[in-house]
Amino acid sequence: TGNNAPLRGQKGDLYEGGIRVPTIANWPGKLQAGKCESPIHVTDWMPTICELARHTPSKNLKWDGANVWPLLNGTAKREPRRLYWVAPGFRARALRVGDWKLIEHGSGDSSKIELFDLANDPNETTNLASQMPERVTELRKQLNETAQADRDAVAKD
Repeated sequence: TGNNAPLRGQKGDLYEGGIRVPTIANWPGKLQAGKCESPIHVTDWMPTICELARHTPSKNLKWDGANVWPLLNGTAKREPRRLYWVAPGFRARALRVGDWKLIEHGSGDSSKIELFDLANDPNETTNLASQMPERVTELRKQLNETAQADRDAVAKD
């Protein structure tokens, strides 16, 4: 198991300690040394590499990621977007929108909901769900909308 202290969680968790992974990008002559503070999702690498290689897939592959080259090279700042994760076995789901992160453990009426303000609580120590029910409702709606695309690229027989 990985330890990403002081962040909460470990590999396989949907807490920041389980999903944040340091990454190094190196391209001499193209990429300046620096630090990218914007969250990037693993699903962003394929669209980014295809864009850099000037390759357009022959059909819509329904990738969930986005081209993040402008973030890496510093020509653009982070735009608001949804970042979505699913724990192994679909035991939990998470959605990040800006600095807000919602985690839903389980499903339906028996699910446990957690809400964190990552800007003020990056270690996810204070669950704000009971204090902010309107935000929870909105983020759960967005989580369910985003989850509709789960496995949409899998061929259906």
